[in-house]
Amino acid sequence: MQKYFVFDVESLGLHGIVFAYGYVVVDETGRELESGYEACSSFAKFHNWSKDSADFDPFSDDIKWTVENVLPALNGSTCDRFPELRDRFWKAWVKWKEQGAIMCADCPYPVEYNFVSECLAEAEYSDRAHDAPYPFIDVASVLLTAGENPIGEFNRLENELPRHNPLCDARQSARLLIEAIDAINAPLI
Repeated sequence: MQKYFVFDVESLGLHGIVFAYGYVVVDETGRELESGYEACSSFAKFHNWSKDSADFDPFSDDIKWTVENVLPALNGSTCDRFPELRDRFWKAWVKWKEQGAIMCADCPYPVEYNFVSECLAEAEYSDRAHDAPYPFIDVASVLLTAGENPIGEFNRLENELPRHNPLCDARQSARLLIEAIDAINAPLI
C-alpha cells in the first residue's frame, strides 16, 4: 500500500528561515500512520517585534504577519536550534522513505523546497543526497489534475485547525491529496 509523507513548514516570509514543521504519513486510504511537529524556540524572539526597535528588520512585514497569524497557532517549541529542527525532520523523512513513502507538500516552492534544500546542504552532501525526495509531489498539481482550484480555499476538519499550525496544515494537505487521487482514479460511469 502506498504511503505519503505530507509536510508543511512555517517560515519568516516565503524566503525566510523555517522555524516549525509538521508532517503526517498517510496510506492510500488516508489513514494516518504517524504525525510529527517541531518548532524551534529561536522563533520566540519575534514576539518582541517592534518597528521602533533598534534591531528593525527589513522583513518587518513578514515578522508582523508571522507574529499575528502563525505564532498563536503553534503548540510551543520542541528544540532550541535550527540545525536540530532540520535534523529531526530529516530523520523522520528517512524513516518513512525507507518504508516506501513519497514526499508531498502543498505548493512546495519556495518554502518547503528551500527547507529540504537546507536539510541537504547542512550535512555532508554524500550523507543525505541518496535520501533526497524523488519524486517530490506537489499537492496543488494533483488538485489541478482532479479539476480543483490548486490554490483554492478548502473546508477544514476539526483536526486540521488552527490554520498556520504546520501539523494541521499538513493534515489538510494529506486529506486533499487522497481525495484528489481518488477523484482522478474514479470510474467515469
